[in-house]
Amino acid sequence: MLARKGKVGGIRTMRIEKTGLCLVVKAAMTCFCALLGGTVLALQQPSPSTGVPAASLVQLKNGPGILICEPEASGGKADLIAFGVGCRMWLQYSLGNFPELGKTCPLNEEKLLLRGLQFPNLQMTLQTAFRTASSLGLTHVAVGELSGTAERAKFGYRLYSVSDQAPAGEALAITGTEAEIIAKLPEFLSRFLSETHITYTKKLPVSSASPSQMMMIGKSNWDGIRTLPLGERKQIHILASKMPIAAYLETSFKEHDRNEDTTAAAKRLMELDPDNVLAIVRV
Repeated sequence: MLARKGKVGGIRTMRIEKTGLCLVVKAAMTCFCALLGGTVLALQQPSPSTGVPAASLVQLKNGPGILICEPEASGGKADLIAFGVGCRMWLQYSLGNFPELGKTCPLNEEKLLLRGLQFPNLQMTLQTAFRTASSLGLTHVAVGELSGTAERAKFGYRLYSVSDQAPAGEALAITGTEAEIIAKLPEFLSRFLSETHITYTKKLPVSSASPSQMMMIGKSNWDGIRTLPLGERKQIHILASKMPIAAYLETSFKEHDRNEDTTAAAKRLMELDPDNVLAIVRV
C-alpha cells in the first residue's frame, strides 16, 4: 500500500493505492457539504495516538454552493419529466468539476435531504428552495421549468441568491428538440458560474448523452436501484464506461447490492472523471 499526499481544489488529500485502485481519502471529505455551516476544515498532521486534535482543524475559505432544483414540468409526459430530471442531474453533477463552489453538497446528501423533508423529489417552489438552501448553508438555488414535447420542448433555469432572495441574473431558456437542449446544457453551467462570480480555469464539460440516455439517467434519480428495470440498469452499466454521470450512478447501484464489489465501478469513475470533487467524495 502506498500513501501519497496531494491536493484537490486546494484541499489537502491523501491518495492510497492498493491493488490497482486509487481510493482518494480527503482530509476534509465533509467540507464539500454545507451541513458543516459552509466552512472548510483541513486536517494537518493528525496525532497517531489521539487521532485528530482539535487544534489541527483549520478553517479555510471556500466558495458558493448551488442547489439545482428539478425543473417544474407543465403537463409533460413521464418520459419528458424523466428527461428533465436527467438534465438536472447532469448539471448538478457537473458542478463538481469546479471546486471553487466549495459549499455545494455531495450528491448522496440529496437522498438524505429528501427523506428528511419528506419530499418525493427536488421539484420545489422558489420559497421552499430558499428555505431548503438556507438550512444547508448554500448561497444559491436554481429553479427551472420544462414544457412541450420531445420534438419541441422548452427548458429553462434561473439562478437566485439565497441571502437576498433575488435573481442572480437573467433567466436562460432553450427551445428545441431534446438533443438540442442536451447540447446546450454547458451554457447553463457557464451562466451559473458567471452569476456566482467565481474565477475558474477548467473547461466546461461536454454533454454527449442521447435523449434516451438522459431519460434513463433521470429515471434512476440517484437512488434508482429500487425502481430501475434490470434492462435499463444494464444500459447504465454500458454507459458507465464512457459517461461520468452513469459511472457515478453505477457506484451507487453497486453499493446497494452488498454482494457486489464496488472496486471496478469506483475505479472506472476515477478514470473518467478524476478531478470531479463530487466523484471523489462518492468514491
